[in-house]
Amino acid sequence: MSRLEIRHWAGFAQRPFLAPERVRAYQDARIRRLIHRAFHNVAFYRRRFEEAGIRPEEIRGGADLQRLPILTKADLRMCRDGEMLARGVDEKSCIAEISSGTTGEPVRFVRTRGEEYALFAHRLRAQVLSGLRPWDVRMKIGSRPVRTLPHRLGLFRCDAVSDGQPHTRILAELEGKRFDVLSAMPGILDILLPLLSESKLRSRRLRRVFCGAELLSPATRRRLKETLGCPVVDFYGATEVNLIAWECVRCGLYHTCDDAVFAEVVTEDGRLAGAGEQGRLVLTALHSFAMPLIRYEIGDVVRRPAKSAACRIGFGTIDEIVGRLADHLPLPDGQWLGPCRLIEVAQSIDGVRRFRILQPTPVSVVIEVQREKEFGEEQAGRLRAGFEKLLPAEVRVEIREVDDIPLTARGKLRIVEAWRGGEDGVTSGVRIS
Repeated sequence: MSRLEIRHWAGFAQRPFLAPERVRAYQDARIRRLIHRAFHNVAFYRRRFEEAGIRPEEIRGGADLQRLPILTKADLRMCRDGEMLARGVDEKSCIAEISSGTTGEPVRFVRTRGEEYALFAHRLRAQVLSGLRPWDVRMKIGSRPVRTLPHRLGLFRCDAVSDGQPHTRILAELEGKRFDVLSAMPGILDILLPLLSESKLRSRRLRRVFCGAELLSPATRRRLKETLGCPVVDFYGATEVNLIAWECVRCGLYHTCDDAVFAEVVTEDGRLAGAGEQGRLVLTALHSFAMPLIRYEIGDVVRRPAKSAACRIGFGTIDEIVGRLADHLPLPDGQWLGPCRLIEVAQSIDGVRRFRILQPTPVSVVIEVQREKEFGEEQAGRLRAGFEKLLPAEVRVEIREVDDIPLTARGKLRIVEAWRGGEDGVTSGVRIS
């Protein structure tokens, strides 16, 4: 183990509480090592550096990363087999994962087992900072988690119920198990909410609900908190890097996991977003050496806070996860409308059980509604009016009632399916509303 790695784990628990300048110094050291290793061991990055006319020693830290081009999923898909892997890495002994592909561009990522465990540790630390205790039992709705050393020692125990079964069966299994923290994607919890309101779980003293993998809307958060009577904490991550940021229970902002990723928020003109501005999220993975990800654009839009909040955690902050760029609706005037405001309108209408926003063309939007009893003509009219207020006058809005809105194969609720005119229409010259 290198001296840098020893320093990382020696200061792991206390690093979120360091002053920002000390965190930046740590990031700069990791970035220098990552750049050196990528240039000398990865064919793709050697070629990219040479094409840009940059020597690795010229990148001294995070402030110099903007000299490098942004890495996209399209770049990764065009790579030849093995071109992104570091020399000497045995891919057969690594862990491979496929990104969810909600942008239409699923990509395969490779990590060593050591890198995977390091990322797991960063997520676990964020959960502890969010109120998880070592003796708490977490219940996950989804795939069964990998058992690690803390689990084998009886700490941070975690169980799971499969999400690939009828919802009544999921609830029955939850009622038959004892746990302190419930962990699931917001879409699944939203589906279970009517059942949860009548279940035995209401009488339990759950300590936390942990959400992730999907956009958590204010309405879903409020209903979960009212139904289960405990705080709801959101974790923001991606397959490529695991944890990106987590919602702070003290200041209410999302803290970026600065000793795992170096996060840049880039505006449409290529500069770094300032206070109160939003832009595309670009990440450099500080613990990925088998398959380095340097200035990687994951396809999400986030916003920097207008002003920083007083908090004992010194990591950087974002105050809103606007959503995937692929879920933004392109408008006839060239601007793009994010999904959050549309979702808030739909969730404010009584009788809307679930919904999906479809955009067949740039001038038409269809809202599919899985209704409850109280949804009628008045509610449909209010829903249409709410959408028409956000959309340009030339965009036609249609309300369509459906019997069911299915989840994706990965158990996610795909709320927005936006129109795309071409493969590069997602990112070319957009102005984000």
